[in-house]
Amino acid sequence: MGLPRLVFVTYFRLVPTTQIGVFKRCMRLIQHLVSDFEIHLVNFGPLPERDALFTELRPRLRLQELPDDGLGNALSRMLEEIAPEAIVLGETPLRGSMRLAHRVASTRGVWQVCIENYYGDFAGGFFPAEWPRIDRWLLLGLMPGGQAGASAGRVEIVPPLVRFPPGGAGGERDRVTILGYDQQTLLMGALLLRRLPPSQQADIVVSPEWEALIEKQRETLGRPGHRVLVLPGDDELSRSISRARLVLGKAGYQQVVESVALGAPIVCQICGGGVDEQLIAPHLRPYVRFVATEEDLERVMFDVAGWLLDPPSLPWGAALGAVVPEPAAHAARRLRELVAQRAQQAPG
Repeated sequence: MGLPRLVFVTYFRLVPTTQIGVFKRCMRLIQHLVSDFEIHLVNFGPLPERDALFTELRPRLRLQELPDDGLGNALSRMLEEIAPEAIVLGETPLRGSMRLAHRVASTRGVWQVCIENYYGDFAGGFFPAEWPRIDRWLLLGLMPGGQAGASAGRVEIVPPLVRFPPGGAGGERDRVTILGYDQQTLLMGALLLRRLPPSQQADIVVSPEWEALIEKQRETLGRPGHRVLVLPGDDELSRSISRARLVLGKAGYQQVVESVALGAPIVCQICGGGVDEQLIAPHLRPYVRFVATEEDLERVMFDVAGWLLDPPSLPWGAALGAVVPEPAAHAARRLRELVAQRAQQAPG
């Protein structure tokens, strides 16, 4: 008798802006599940071949390549053949292929788990009411005061899937980290660095598609003390943010909460695939600024200067790191327990 099976459904996009967060959070969970489950992966869009964690996991995954024509029927046949313990949706099935996967799984009666973001207290009631056929929710986010999480009804709240350094996110902070996975954000990062002293250390995180843009911006992005990190692994990325006084990234929810969790306030470039400013929970807003244009950047430079000169003390890294040093392992363990409970309750 083989291992029980899980089907993960996710996506990766390059345009209009790079959207890798949903894919990455699925990989972070999968790495702690591949020894206990036969993992099948349905990914919509290209695969991020140079992502370090995916490269490591790929030989242990069963990739399901489904046709664009008749996708619903193909998904239904796949679920019938695999007979998984659960289907894990990497994001709320709001539209497109995710929505179709949810509907097919509902029609076939497959138990469903959805990974989403914890936007604040309303989230625990909103998601189950809006999508009643999803059986369990894993909401990723930071709760007030550094609390580790909560469980109520069909909702589990767990910390964002980062790796906290030993002792929390403290230590020397001497750099700016630019999460330049897409062109707009990378260019805004260049505009920010032009406003900072030439001696300012910076880590510039970039996806392979935009390495050439680094060359064009070498006067700004290639100064002494700058490091270019091409799709770094989670450990290297966490180390960089844990040493940052400031992060500039896309207005993606994961980039916001992961930066704040690791102790760094963030300036967010508004672009495709991001989160609306109003969805950032009130207890996080003091550490987040949104910009769309160079003029917006000028308006937030006073806050930027304050963060660089006197970094705020954020509570989440130390508090959560002491209780849940590796949230991905914690969330995967909880997912494993939920699937086991479901298997015991299932008829036959």
